[in-house]
Amino acid sequence: MSLAQEIEAAKQRELIAALDAGEKAVAESHAYLLIAPELDPGDVELLKPWLTWCRDKSVRSVPAKVWCVAAYVLDRHKQGAPESEIFDELGALERLHDKWRLPNPVTTAIVSAVLDTIIKDPAPRSWTKQEQEDWPLLPPTIKAAIARRERERDTYLRKIQTELADLKKQLKPDEPKAVTTQKEKV
Repeated sequence: MSLAQEIEAAKQRELIAALDAGEKAVAESHAYLLIAPELDPGDVELLKPWLTWCRDKSVRSVPAKVWCVAAYVLDRHKQGAPESEIFDELGALERLHDKWRLPNPVTTAIVSAVLDTIIKDPAPRSWTKQEQEDWPLLPPTIKAAIARRERERDTYLRKIQTELADLKKQLKPDEPKAVTTQKEKV
């Protein structure tokens, strides 16, 4: 390395050290504003697959690199993990980063793009044409939540319809006449 390159490298190291010191001073002076959330009770269990994956791939678990999170999501999907489980694990990973006041590696373009490839839920049928056209623009986590709620609503509606049909079958053909006759007597 030439003398000019060594001098430039030394200047860059000094600049990095000065920036780190400044950021540390700002963080310390505003520490009272930065209240770190605690992990949810089940987060330790939810983080185990992530930690195992990081160990097996020899990558850092915290702070996580966005491309590592994207690769993890793809691997979990290939292993057959349900979408809901993947989202729960990503939520725990977000809370872990929040706890240590680190940037969130989950809400990034690359992870969203990967989630879009594994989530195949179509827009709800009840939506207008314009809303269905806007469906791809929604973040994957929002799409998954909407799709889940639509499935729950449809399941509940089918259950109620089945119960109503069963009740109608239980009525005997002469019962409506008996009800009418009782009303006429009154």
